[in-house]
Amino acid sequence: MKLRILQVDDDPHVLEISRIALQDIGGNEVFQFSNGREAIDNAAALSPDVILLDLMMPQFGGRDVLQGLREIESCSDTPVLFLTGRTDSASTSIGSEPGVIGFLRKPFDAMTLSQSILDAMGLGKAS
Repeated sequence: MKLRILQVDDDPHVLEISRIALQDIGGNEVFQFSNGREAIDNAAALSPDVILLDLMMPQFGGRDVLQGLREIESCSDTPVLFLTGRTDSASTSIGSEPGVIGFLRKPFDAMTLSQSILDAMGLGKAS
């Protein structure tokens, strides 16, 4: 299944590895932004199937980006996965926000990233 994925992460290496994993290996359509402001400014035209957000970013963190995206009609109920190295209770408390379907831990396995997203969305292959 091909997904339209909006990704926001301030780490250029994470964006590059994710692009390879999600687009080149996974066959998805990927729209990447290195900051939340750019993502919010462009999200309405993208109509993503899922949003991947880095939780910890300078100036405009994952919580702020999520709030901004929820104000956009085409993203108001789009499933969100946080791609983060932090899993402490303060960070994961955002997991109870509507539409947040989980966390994917950094570092991630590039070969299975697309499948991990499908699984979190409930679209994984039946075993």
